[in-house]
Amino acid sequence: MQIFICVYRQNNPQKRRIIVGRSLQLIEHSLPVSNSPAADDDRLTWDDTYAIALALQRTYPDADLQQVSLGMIYTWTLALNEFADNPQLANEEILAAIYREWFEEIISK
Repeated sequence: MQIFICVYRQNNPQKRRIIVGRSLQLIEHSLPVSNSPAADDDRLTWDDTYAIALALQRTYPDADLQQVSLGMIYTWTLALNEFADNPQLANEEILAAIYREWFEEIISK
C-alpha cells in the first residue's frame, strides 16, 4: 500500500512536496508546481526563520545583537532582496525566532 500526501508550504503554493510512504520508510520528492523561474525557489518567507537569520548575518555582520530590536529585524528582513512575503504576516513570535536563530548562529562559531 502506498500513501501519497501533498504538502504545500504556507504562503508559497509554488513549492510543494509529495511524500510517498512505503511501510515505515518515507521517501520525499520535490515536484515543481509551475514553470516559474528557479529564483522563486530561493525566495524567503516568514517561515524561513533560519535562512532569514543567515541572510541578516551576511548583510549586517557587525551588528551588535544586544542592540538589535525586533523592529530592526522586521525592517531589515523586509529590505532583504530575497525576501518575498506579506509584511503583515510578521508577528513577535516570528521575529523572536529569527533573533534566536541569528544569536545561536553567532555563538556557535
